[in-house]
Amino acid sequence: MRRLPMKTLTEFMILISITGNIIFSTWLSGAERETITEQQAIMIANQEVKRLGRALDRLEMDVDRTWELFRNRNPRLLEHYPNAAARIRGRMYWAITYGPKDPMIRGGGLTIFVDKETGNILAVIRYE
Repeated sequence: MRRLPMKTLTEFMILISITGNIIFSTWLSGAERETITEQQAIMIANQEVKRLGRALDRLEMDVDRTWELFRNRNPRLLEHYPNAAARIRGRMYWAITYGPKDPMIRGGGLTIFVDKETGNILAVIRYE
């Protein structure tokens, strides 16, 4: 039996009887396709932070809220990051934002976008 990619299996569900008749089929909504929990996304993003050589104990982390604040303050924010914009366009993602715990430190933050369906890292924006 040929294995289909998980994305294909999660987007359309079909039940076929032994005789080959279609019994039931449906498109799944975005919420039903979401397979990566917030906690899993945080673990994935934390691994990426470590891979990038950043110290997690010196960073504060936020899921989605900080990213939404950034975007609300500057609706054209993604124009400054065209590669990230292209990678997240049309995707469901977790936006995990990290910033320095020390308020005297400027820059050094980053936002990591984790695909809600696959857990893949879609993009990383670094704020220097």
